[in-house]
Amino acid sequence: MKLGNYCRGDKFPNGITNGASWYSVSGGMQDWNYLNTNDFEITLELGCIKYPEHAKLPDYWHDNKESLLKYLEAVHSGVKGVITDNAGNKVVNASILVEGVNHETQSTEDGEYWRLLPPGVFKIIVMADGLKTVSKSLEILDNDPTTATILNFEMEPDNSELWSNDKDYGIKANMARKYLSNDELKEAIASLENEYPTIAEALINEADWQMVIPGLKLALDPDGVLADPLPSVKILLVGGLFPSQSVGREMLLRLARHMCEAFKQGDNVVTMILKSAEIYILPSADLENFNSKEEGQCLYSDVAEMDAAAGNQFYKSSKNKVVQAIASLMGQVRFDYAVSFEGNGVFMRVPWDNKGPEDPELSPIDTTLNWLAKVYKKAHSNMRDDRDVCKGEVLDGKNVDEHQFPEGVIHGSQLQPPLYKHSFIDFAWREFKVPAISAHISCCNFPTGRDLPAYFSANMAPMLKILTRAHQGVWGIVLDPNNKPLPGAQVKVDNRIVETDHQGRYLFVLPVNSYFIQVYSKGHMPVSTQVSVDVDMMTRRDIILESSSTSKFAYHNLQQKVATMKSLAGQYEHITELDHSDGRHILKIGNNLENENRPPVLLFGYGALGAEVASNLAIYFVTHHSRDDTVTTILESVDLHIGFLDVDYPLLNTSETCSVDNGKEEGAVPLVTDLKMHGDDSTCLFNLGFMSGNSRLLTCPTHSRMLDSIADKFKAAIPMTSHCMTPEMNVEVEKKLSHAAMMVSLSCCSVPQNLGQIFDVTKKAVIDSLVSVQGVHLHIFDEAGVRVTDEVVINIANQNNSTTNKSPHNTTLKTTRGRAWQLLEVESFSLDVTAAGYKPVYKSIMINSGEINHIRVRLEREAGVPVFVVLAFLSTGFAVIILGLLACRMEGRRSRRNNKMSYKFQPLPKKKDGLFSDYEDDSDLEDVELEKQLDKIGVKTDYLDGEDDSSSDIEDVLLVNP
Repeated sequence: MKLGNYCRGDKFPNGITNGASWYSVSGGMQDWNYLNTNDFEITLELGCIKYPEHAKLPDYWHDNKESLLKYLEAVHSGVKGVITDNAGNKVVNASILVEGVNHETQSTEDGEYWRLLPPGVFKIIVMADGLKTVSKSLEILDNDPTTATILNFEMEPDNSELWSNDKDYGIKANMARKYLSNDELKEAIASLENEYPTIAEALINEADWQMVIPGLKLALDPDGVLADPLPSVKILLVGGLFPSQSVGREMLLRLARHMCEAFKQGDNVVTMILKSAEIYILPSADLENFNSKEEGQCLYSDVAEMDAAAGNQFYKSSKNKVVQAIASLMGQVRFDYAVSFEGNGVFMRVPWDNKGPEDPELSPIDTTLNWLAKVYKKAHSNMRDDRDVCKGEVLDGKNVDEHQFPEGVIHGSQLQPPLYKHSFIDFAWREFKVPAISAHISCCNFPTGRDLPAYFSANMAPMLKILTRAHQGVWGIVLDPNNKPLPGAQVKVDNRIVETDHQGRYLFVLPVNSYFIQVYSKGHMPVSTQVSVDVDMMTRRDIILESSSTSKFAYHNLQQKVATMKSLAGQYEHITELDHSDGRHILKIGNNLENENRPPVLLFGYGALGAEVASNLAIYFVTHHSRDDTVTTILESVDLHIGFLDVDYPLLNTSETCSVDNGKEEGAVPLVTDLKMHGDDSTCLFNLGFMSGNSRLLTCPTHSRMLDSIADKFKAAIPMTSHCMTPEMNVEVEKKLSHAAMMVSLSCCSVPQNLGQIFDVTKKAVIDSLVSVQGVHLHIFDEAGVRVTDEVVINIANQNNSTTNKSPHNTTLKTTRGRAWQLLEVESFSLDVTAAGYKPVYKSIMINSGEINHIRVRLEREAGVPVFVVLAFLSTGFAVIILGLLACRMEGRRSRRNNKMSYKFQPLPKKKDGLFSDYEDDSDLEDVELEKQLDKIGVKTDYLDGEDDSSSDIEDVLLVNP
């Protein structure tokens, strides 16, 4: 039999054939038993003759006896067991199947099951109504084919319906255990638009790209009817880029159903998402190549199959229809971020998948990409702890080894062999500067439909979570000097550039951090500012761009400049305070100046040019407060003190190129640190002085790295307008400068004619410098919350002085005002705060770029009797002494009255030492002396006649309050 050619015409390999391959029999019992029962029936063809002679029957028995016995023994090969629920009850009619084999068997009335299986590795899956699907893997060995492997199952109650009612509004379609066909998918998309027309729009067969890929758009206000100034975040969700990885197709459609119904039911999370975002959902990108017959196929027979899929055809000149359709959509809609949903593992993937020769080692927005990926990962029950989810799974009959699939968040280029050579996520950044990531949500490429509800319950929360990132980042409006929006301006944040829309708006979705914003527009001066992004907050930062045409300014005499300062102080009294003292005029600008809650920064002008620039800077900062977010942000961090000397300079204009000697001002170079803003114990956080007549830029010896950075901003700008013979500024360290100070010469000419040009470049350099100012502001209180006015000494030192790329920083500050501030680099520092009579305080602080770190220091008094206890003790003792003296005196007076005769008039005073004495005896003299002492401490004693038996006021007090 094993030869397969015993009978004439037989050609059966190994003597075995599929019945239909030989000849077709309709309604055969063998097929019926296999399809409808647990019976695996075969047909044995024992001879070439249908009806052999009876004399040959012994030969037939002899030829088949051993084979039949072996066949009977094989009934015990494979797997068997008992299926119960968690209460021990037998589960009847449970469906048992082997993964990869499309045939189910059922458990008996006693919960028993059996399955014939050859040696190998298998995954057994058990399903039953009302119970959770359960699976186990096993290996059947070849050493004893007569003994079945026992594998029992205990099934838990299926809570999917409860989960659906609790989390998914009981949407039955989302609990379906089957994949939709392509026609059913389109019909489901159209039905969402019909049922939820206020938020859902079917994108089918209208635009060019929709002819290839059906899609759905979800947005609460797609046409801007609600007129919210905040622009909508555009999000792209894509599934089915690899048609053999089709789980994303069903997940995205079910997400759309959930969001539509959630909005209808008034869900706050979904409503807020739809208010701030426009979500484009493409469930099945490669619709044409979706093949439902591949359901249950978990692995590629050869990973090279992935190269032919649309998901690996994303490059600029690609002819793939899917790639061209997605590129067309991304060219029409400026997406803020995108997510592709795929199989082939449970992990998150970020660019680069295939780093090009000109690409940096990491994507320029790697921080943002990793943040987005981690948002999804942390919300996913199986991804969040970085465990090897796929380990031990049986996929297509193969046991998954440890680390066979990636875990956590990875760059696609880390995979070996390389799988994603021309991926969507790389393409999105290279061609459209859109941050894109991939969420791999299934170990099996094409899991069976029965598992879809479980996949959706695991992924619904992370899908919603990543959509909520539309609430975090920075946005704003770019305006011209007339407060009109500037469309088409370029805004750069985090290495990404976007253009403002027709309303001058821009938006970036970003992780929590501090960022520099750079804005450019033709015909306008570029602007740089800084912004901090907080958790779940979309920070607004409006920016005014000044015209690049030269400002037209004229010089003013002292009287005119002072009048300007007074006018500013009068019109903007809520943010200004004018100080005329010590031969200078200073306008203080800030919020709640009287509280001194922000450290001061001094901008001071010397000479005609410096004073004019300072005066115009005061005008600029005051008038742009609350209009320009950059200025507003600066004034939220520091108070500006802007001023000039009480000197009327000659205003003879010069326009020719000036040598240093010809334009040098008379006298020594003024030093901005000669000015004290808060007395001798407190200087400004940063001091910047403007002078002219030379090409020098002077910095103090301290804060070298900080001041070098600021100096670079002036070095790049000033020489263009300085009228100096030399093209570069001479940067020098001036030992007489201190307290983070710098002096900048704006021109070699003392009174240059190009005042407008000089002001424009100086203003930009000043703003860029103030945006980058960082340090610490200490608020020092005692244990009662009162500012400490005793002398406090603060020592500030680097926590790591061995850092090679940063200069050591050791500073000592002294203050008697309960406040202190210091300019510091971005680094960790230690604070040592001491004061006489107080316990020392030690703190560690971290300085962030462009931020003033406000630190509250609480000083406690040293051990011993507290001062208030000492004062209370002394006061009590003093009061007891006074009351005792009063009591003794009054007791003496009573005794004297009792011993005297009672008569109406007292006798005449007796003469004593040649004088009439008003006092009767020594005791009366003592009374007078006591009166004098009591008068000194403020206790009045008014006496009555001796005959008056009424008590005095003090006696009354003593009687009432003994």
